[in-house]
Amino acid sequence: MNRFKKDFDDFITSDASELPKRLDQSTRALILNELNPSWSRISIKILFIHTLISIITLSVCQQFGVRLFFDGAGLMNAFMNLGYVGCMAACGAFYIGSTYLLLPILLNIDEARKLKSQLWWQPGALAAISLAFLSSVGEALPLIAAAAWLISAWLTGLLGFIFGRFLHLNFPLRS
Repeated sequence: MNRFKKDFDDFITSDASELPKRLDQSTRALILNELNPSWSRISIKILFIHTLISIITLSVCQQFGVRLFFDGAGLMNAFMNLGYVGCMAACGAFYIGSTYLLLPILLNIDEARKLKSQLWWQPGALAAISLAFLSSVGEALPLIAAAAWLISAWLTGLLGFIFGRFLHLNFPLRS
């Protein structure tokens, strides 16, 4: 306790016009890292969040024959009313849209802001990676169905992020 009192007294009596250079640099670096998170850190979080959300979405809506945990058609019964290509579009929209709807809520505000700056290509990239993975472990798709899945996934990823960000900023779950 005595050391803290001495540090406090030194702080009060010191010339506050300049911070020590090392402290100034480390503080600036810390603030910069918090306000401008690296793409690698954001990408790892997105992949982790997408993996968790994929477990949920694949439990209620199979993608290319890949289904987790439950039997039956799930949401595919409703989506097949749209036809085969419509079903693929609805599945892609549900799968990627769910992730991007929740990203602004699960990422911190600075990560979501940085993701928003590159939003036009992010959902498409995640959709392409997901499509490649799911089609490699599931069924092969006709080109038109894959295109419908990708386009709807990309569009709902964009719209889901915008809507999720609106919800998070206007009705925050945490402060």
